[in-house]
Amino acid sequence: HETVSQYANGGTGDEGGIFTDLGTSAWAAESIMRLYEQDVISPAEDKRFRPEDQVTREEFVKLLTAAFGLSLSREGSGFVDAEAGAWYEPYLAAAKAAGIVEGKPDGSFGVGQPITRQDMSAMAYRAVNSLGKSLKQPQEAEGFVDEAEIDSYAREAVTAMQSAGVLNGMGDGSFRPLEETSRAQAAKVIAGLLDAVE
Repeated sequence: HETVSQYANGGTGDEGGIFTDLGTSAWAAESIMRLYEQDVISPAEDKRFRPEDQVTREEFVKLLTAAFGLSLSREGSGFVDAEAGAWYEPYLAAAKAAGIVEGKPDGSFGVGQPITRQDMSAMAYRAVNSLGKSLKQPQEAEGFVDEAEIDSYAREAVTAMQSAGVLNGMGDGSFRPLEETSRAQAAKVIAGLLDAVE
């Protein structure tokens, strides 16, 4: 295997690596490459991963279903804002059937909307539970300084994933539950989740 640095080689576009723009997100490069090697993510034609771009809700569901090997569904998801025949429909339908996503009170999924950190955590934790798996607990969760801001539906997920070493939070001890998730953050969480599943 080539080293991460050969993949994350600065981003001038002509180095021949798999991804040429991981230099600014070196902290997530190993996770990104692991997901690439497991066919969870694919490089774009321009060889860029765009680690700082936001992840939409349906993009995160695709990553989860691919990472955990869920069988895609030909049935529609039933979400009112999901377009029939759209690339994401089989992933949403599979995730809904597995109990990973529930949608919003109005029957929509939130297609095209960036996923928040707390929604990312809740979906990821449900994915583990839907497979009948559990997370390792190598440490006691210390909690985040802004944990009171985490909605009740996501609290258990955030605590369990912090205990398992999947979520580390920000440098100031916060989790920032309503902050939008970057592609690098999503890759780091999913790779960490795969390591933490017993």
